[in-house]
Amino acid sequence: MIAALGMVTLLLPGAECGSPLLAAPSASDDFGREQEFIHRTWQTHGPFTTKDEYFFLGALVRETTLRGDWYDDGLEDDDYGDLFKPGNGLVGEIGGMFPYQEHARAGMYLSVGWDTYPGDSVDGPGGVRIEADDMNILTILLGFRGMFRFAEILFVEGHAAAGAAYYREVDATMGGITGELFASSVVPSGEAGVRFGLEISFLQAEIGAGYRFQGGPSRGDEASRAVDPDPMGCLFIEVGGALRF
Repeated sequence: MIAALGMVTLLLPGAECGSPLLAAPSASDDFGREQEFIHRTWQTHGPFTTKDEYFFLGALVRETTLRGDWYDDGLEDDDYGDLFKPGNGLVGEIGGMFPYQEHARAGMYLSVGWDTYPGDSVDGPGGVRIEADDMNILTILLGFRGMFRFAEILFVEGHAAAGAAYYREVDATMGGITGELFASSVVPSGEAGVRFGLEISFLQAEIGAGYRFQGGPSRGDEASRAVDPDPMGCLFIEVGGALRF
């Protein structure tokens, strides 16, 4: 009886030798499952993942061109860009990013920048030559940024921030007399920009452009009333990198 049951078991459909029911996993099946596991792990824990939050510390260098008028006597006006050459600056950033969609992050950042604009010379009222000293501006901004990864290691990022800008005083020489053209002052400031970059493990590299808009500097005590600084626009390009942790 037992032997008969054993014989029936051996003859059940799917139990015969070579059937899918008893077939050993093939090498191709093992490889497929291994690749699926690697892909799933790579997406959730790999160095290019967008599913985990992180903090970053970055630095960028930038070149800025100024926009806006600093002089207006009712007959003519002069642009900041005439009195100051394009400036070079250094920016430090710190912040955090958090996932909110697949391949996307959003977060906040704090930016501190220092820009120097070499003074130039222009023809002032009556053809008198005006020679300005360098202008230095400190900016401190707090804002939001969003990132979208569109390839394995490539991303695009947008950011916007608001804060304050500090102007150091600027002296100028006109007709052999040197005096204060712009006084030290603190004004509101804000910026927006876009960057493209790549991320590899804990490193990021970025290049981008943006526009900063801020109040103009105060007129110096020794400047004429025709010195009437307008709000200043700053068009910049930047390149840099960041460490993620």
